[in-house]
Amino acid sequence: GGLTDADRDTLAAAGVRLDVDLRTAEEQARSPDLLADDARFAYKRISLLGEEKIDLKNLPDALGPMYVQALSASQPQFREVFQSIAAQQDGTVLFHCTAGKDRTGMVAALLLDLAGVAREDIVHNYAISAHYLKPMMAQMAQKHPEMVEMARTNPKILALQGTPPEANGAFLDTLHGQFGGAEGYLRTIGLSDAEIRALRVRMGQNG
Repeated sequence: GGLTDADRDTLAAAGVRLDVDLRTAEEQARSPDLLADDARFAYKRISLLGEEKIDLKNLPDALGPMYVQALSASQPQFREVFQSIAAQQDGTVLFHCTAGKDRTGMVAALLLDLAGVAREDIVHNYAISAHYLKPMMAQMAQKHPEMVEMARTNPKILALQGTPPEANGAFLDTLHGQFGGAEGYLRTIGLSDAEIRALRVRMGQNG
C-alpha cells in the first residue's frame, strides 16, 4: 500500500508478474494494493483465512492454534493460492498479507517444506520476522494511534503480533503428522501432480 513509482519499477525490473494479495477485502480497502491497477502486474486477491472482515472480538489466544486450524479450515483458499502460483508461467510471483508473517508465513512454510528445506530453517525463517517487522510496527503505531489503544484494551492483539517459533513449529508438526508434509497436503486439497511439479520447478528444482 505504500509503494512509490520507483518501488513498482523495481519490482517490474525484478521480474514480478503476479501479485497474490492474501488480505481481506476490508484490509485491501483500507490500504489498496498499488500493483492492482498497474498493467505490468497480474493481481489476485485471495483472503487466505476465509474472512472478508477481521473480527477483533473473536481473536485466537495464540498464533499456533490459528495456524493449525487454517490447515483444515482454509483448504479452498490454500488451493487457490497454490494453483495460482503454479499456473503463472513466466516471471516471479509476489505474495503478501499485511504484516507478512501469518498468512504469508504459512504459504512460505508450505513452499519451503515442499522444497525440502529443513524444519529448523523454516522455523528460523519465520521467527526472525519479528526483528524485521519492528520498524513497520513502530510506523503503524504512529500512523494509527487507535490501533495502539485497541491493543492496550485487548491483550490478545499484543500476543498475536510476534513470531514465536513454537507457532510455526506447531504448524509444521501438524502438516507432517496429519498430511505427511507439504506434498501430501497439496494433494489433499486438490492440486494435481503437474501443479505440484510446477511449484517445484518455480523454486528452481527439477520437479
